[in-house]
Amino acid sequence: MEMYKLPGNDTDATRFNNVVAVLVPRSKEWYERQIQTLRTMCQYCYKARASILLLPCAHVSCCKDCLPLIRRCPVSTCNKIVRGTKEIFFV
Repeated sequence: MEMYKLPGNDTDATRFNNVVAVLVPRSKEWYERQIQTLRTMCQYCYKARASILLLPCAHVSCCKDCLPLIRRCPVSTCNKIVRGTKEIFFV
């Protein structure tokens, strides 16, 4: 992977396997919103917003569709056996 400056532009680009990806500078707020969005996503599929409270650990880490697929909390530092669930709604 090779980093270089694009000519006549102040953005960085990355060349990887003959594909150039332009890295557009973003604001700190944009990155914070992206991180917050990832934190609220299902930790199993990353396609839907997490809406199931897992018990006893109390993590909200999976969506309704992925619930039948898990037996343990998908949070890597937790991994507790799921004993019960509650569906939650965000307002």
